[in-house]
Amino acid sequence: MNFITKLFNWDISTRYFSNIRLRIIFKIWRENRKKATLSPNYNKIFCIGFNKTATTSVETAFSEMGFKVGSHKLAAMLTEEVCDGRYDRLINFCKTSDAFQDEPFSLPDIYKVLDKNFPNSKFILTIRDNEEQWYNSLCKFHTKLLSEDKTRLPNERELESWQYIYEGYLFMSHKKRFPCKKLYDKNFYQAIYLKHIQDVKNYFSDRAE
Repeated sequence: MNFITKLFNWDISTRYFSNIRLRIIFKIWRENRKKATLSPNYNKIFCIGFNKTATTSVETAFSEMGFKVGSHKLAAMLTEEVCDGRYDRLINFCKTSDAFQDEPFSLPDIYKVLDKNFPNSKFILTIRDNEEQWYNSLCKFHTKLLSEDKTRLPNERELESWQYIYEGYLFMSHKKRFPCKKLYDKNFYQAIYLKHIQDVKNYFSDRAE
């Protein structure tokens, strides 16, 4: 059984990978990629882990494996309407490619909509070793990328003015995912992260191993 078959043709719709496991998986695949073939026994592939859980590495792996990966920028432009419960354009977008990751696919509960509209798909939930590690990674990334003062976390003005997809996108998507009064509230953010993981596990708990 080749690596692609092992990864995507198991009788389970969700796999839970830590970063260490992902690195091992990708190393095994790279060692065997000349022999790898794509399995037709699934529909789409969605990476539904939160940002800062190796989703970019998953995107790279998808591309190297030969999957047509949905454009992240085009998908991100649908984030606001998806958060508002409008899914028509997202469903149409998903018909254009094989594999997807990052926003809006990483948003809580979107996997339920995708599962309903694309039965027999595979869902990959990427996770960090623990919620503390994930939160620290998110804060470090945002501080480096967004903050004018690299000794502190970015403020609302810096989030709102950042030019990514469109001005204000990052602040909008961040507040949709973490609807708290205080930016980077550690306890709140970690609770949202853990809830997403548990919700995904509960949702797919009746899928055969």
